[in-house]
Amino acid sequence: MPNQTKGALNVTLWVTAGLLAALFVLSGGFKLAGMLDDQFREWGYTRDVTAIIGILELAGAVGLLFKRTAGWTAVGLSVIVAGLIWTLAIRDQYMLLIAPVAVLVLLLFVAWGRGLYWSTKGPGEIEVTSTAATVEDPHDRHGSRVGS
Repeated sequence: MPNQTKGALNVTLWVTAGLLAALFVLSGGFKLAGMLDDQFREWGYTRDVTAIIGILELAGAVGLLFKRTAGWTAVGLSVIVAGLIWTLAIRDQYMLLIAPVAVLVLLLFVAWGRGLYWSTKGPGEIEVTSTAATVEDPHDRHGSRVGS
């Protein structure tokens, strides 16, 4: 992938993760402040469930801001958003599905773009150091390597 394309992708990922982080700060804050208790009660969830989701969303907002944690954080937040999508679908609230589905797509984009591993490599990049085995023989006094 050319450097210019990598740069554009990186900027897009930062902006997307930042916007998602802001969204989850608001969403988690509203839940912790009790502003969505009536809605969650209507769906059959307790105040404790609402608070736990709010805490997870706030923690997820922080995790999205760091390159090394953004991928796995996006996966975790995707589970929460998938739960919302499921909740809305089983209650036939299909018109409310548009925003959570869009958020899920953006989270999956961040998860893909951040590679889902603890590395600074970009998506799909693999570092190959050698095609031959370079295992050292501890009994070899001449320092030669197997496969060299």
